[in-house]
Amino acid sequence: MNFYRRIAAFLFLTAISNIANARSHDLLLGQERCETDASQNASKDVSQCYESNFNTLAALPLSKRADAAHTHWSDTYWPNYVGGIAYRWQTKKTPWGLPHPDLLDLHTMSPDELKKLSPAEKFDIYRALKSGQSLDYTLTHTVLRSTDPKEKHWEGICHGWSPASINHPEPLPVSIDVAGVHLEFGSSDIKALLDYYYGVYAYDLREVEQVGSHSRRVDAGDFHLILANQLGKLHRGFVVDIDPTPEIWNQPVVAVDFQYSGQDWGRGKDGSREKVHVTATLHYIKESAPTWQPNISDNIKFEKTHVYQYVIKLDHDGMITGGEWISTPPDFIWTVKPMKFENIPGQPEGDFSALNDLYRPVMNSHL
Repeated sequence: MNFYRRIAAFLFLTAISNIANARSHDLLLGQERCETDASQNASKDVSQCYESNFNTLAALPLSKRADAAHTHWSDTYWPNYVGGIAYRWQTKKTPWGLPHPDLLDLHTMSPDELKKLSPAEKFDIYRALKSGQSLDYTLTHTVLRSTDPKEKHWEGICHGWSPASINHPEPLPVSIDVAGVHLEFGSSDIKALLDYYYGVYAYDLREVEQVGSHSRRVDAGDFHLILANQLGKLHRGFVVDIDPTPEIWNQPVVAVDFQYSGQDWGRGKDGSREKVHVTATLHYIKESAPTWQPNISDNIKFEKTHVYQYVIKLDHDGMITGGEWISTPPDFIWTVKPMKFENIPGQPEGDFSALNDLYRPVMNSHL
């Protein structure tokens, strides 16, 4: 949601790569080198970046899934109308008008009272106590200035949750003692901070790769290449705007099931020699209410499916050259390269590098 701040028409790619300079970058997928010019307001031809031979792709398993190391997690999108990550989700209290505890209060409040503060408040408290600086709630106040109870129900930071989910394992709850105060963060408290980092704090530094937009939706041939290569060969997920309406619902994609039928031969006006009808069942992660414990053991219950039907066009060598939609297509598909949690000077929220102290991925746990 709230994704119009920046719609980049860059080359879609999730493989980790080195950025050559601010204007262009070389990206390596398998044996193919892909180049794009960021100054061009057009998507790169993704057929140059992936395996594009239909027979090769069709030989892969029809059901394709992101690998376990990149299992995506569900989260709320921290809607603006409840106060975003300043929302006290455990007591279901919106933040407007609520007092924030001062330093004296922190030493008199019960552990349970501290535990039930919002993710933003607890992060502000932790940073102040760790650094010895004043407790001025810079993150909490910044969030309150950018949210409003009158905002549309779909506006929030799903554009932060989705890339955080595909780039970082689900966080564990964490308990930490700092300056004589015992603080506890639930899994969703840490998720909130991850989501905010990707969706707001470090937004302008994200390296976004995208195909499609509201004005020019994803081509059916490109859609098939992305699904087959990302999930079938690389076993990596991505993000899709699942809602074709003006509302934006960014969802992490974890798997796809393909069905092929109806191969039609004959030369089309565009030079294609063959058409293949495809039914692609996309598996994506839906939103969920905040939780104290990770939901990784129940991730399957947060999966939903959406069925797309389209035709892909092949040339005489069996290479995918394009496609046509039968069902309504998604607006765009995108991803963000993984980010380090660091301080960005000049940001009103303050230093976010303290997130490194709190984020403990579930995959490294012995629980």
